[in-house]
Amino acid sequence: PRRRALTMSTGRFSLTVVAIASLAIALSGCTLQIEPPVLEMIVEPAYSSTDVLIPFELRGDGSDTQVRWTLRRYQSPEGEWEQVKSWQTNVPSGNSGIFGFDQVGGLYDAKYEITAELLPSRGGVPTAEPMLSSRAEFYVDTQSPSENIVLNDTQGGLTDPLSNYDPALALEITPIYDGTPDPDVESPVALYHSVDNAVLPTDDQDPTGETIVMWEGGQPSYNHFLTIRAIDQAGNVGSYRVETYRAP
Repeated sequence: PRRRALTMSTGRFSLTVVAIASLAIALSGCTLQIEPPVLEMIVEPAYSSTDVLIPFELRGDGSDTQVRWTLRRYQSPEGEWEQVKSWQTNVPSGNSGIFGFDQVGGLYDAKYEITAELLPSRGGVPTAEPMLSSRAEFYVDTQSPSENIVLNDTQGGLTDPLSNYDPALALEITPIYDGTPDPDVESPVALYHSVDNAVLPTDDQDPTGETIVMWEGGQPSYNHFLTIRAIDQAGNVGSYRVETYRAP
């Protein structure tokens, strides 16, 4: 039988496909256990450089095996995947390492799909049907997000109170990234912010939610500043914006 296992982690995902196959042979009271083959790629969701490296672990079942790699690039606006290259590598038992894409002529900004297929050997000849397969999509995105960040403020049920803030009322800011990234070729963009902090926000913190509460109200005066910036999934950082809110 076959079993698929998918594990996710922050900032990247590890896609693991495991086939469980065991062989027990009773010879003079001894049992021989064959390790199950494993095929694993660790693929970032997006890369900020065209120099893409992907760690991998390829472990066969003790016999000669090969892995067939297929790289495809998404074509927009056609909406189709174009094969860039397909190649095969030998897989000694217990092998792991890192492969790059210099062998396919380098990559440029686009969305890609990488597929690895473990081909078992029969009589020393790799079979056409894969034993295991592992597939992942990723972006190559070297462009910084635009500076289009809109901040809409709401207080007392009024939108954009023209800085006539009342410290007795709560003030909420609704941030909007007004850029237009193409999801077919550009990695997603998120906003990150800080309040009254000289250190610029980074993507190590949680993304900004739908609203930012600048103050809860019920105070005689208020004076705080908001720093916000756009960072895409590849880690490209846009320019930051700083706004000061005072009341009265």
